[in-house]
Amino acid sequence: MDCLTREAWEARPKKCISPERCRYEVKAVATLGLTAKQFFENMRDYRLSDVIPDMEFRGGEVIEIDDGLRPYQFYVYSNSLVIAVEQYSWGE
Repeated sequence: MDCLTREAWEARPKKCISPERCRYEVKAVATLGLTAKQFFENMRDYRLSDVIPDMEFRGGEVIEIDDGLRPYQFYVYSNSLVIAVEQYSWGE
């Protein structure tokens, strides 16, 4: 799991981040009923526990929403902040 400190994020805030794919594995699969865009827009007004009520998330986890054409990932910073993942970094 990658950890992003608040100080590191606030020092250089971006719209997207790139976590290392090799550090993540599937924890759960669920039907959300939202597109990636709807999910991200809902996160502006609601907490993660309100948008996906049946799952618990910790900071540093990644949520992936696949619409059948391409997957979209979101880095969970906290229950009230998710950050769009630009692309996975494949590490070294």
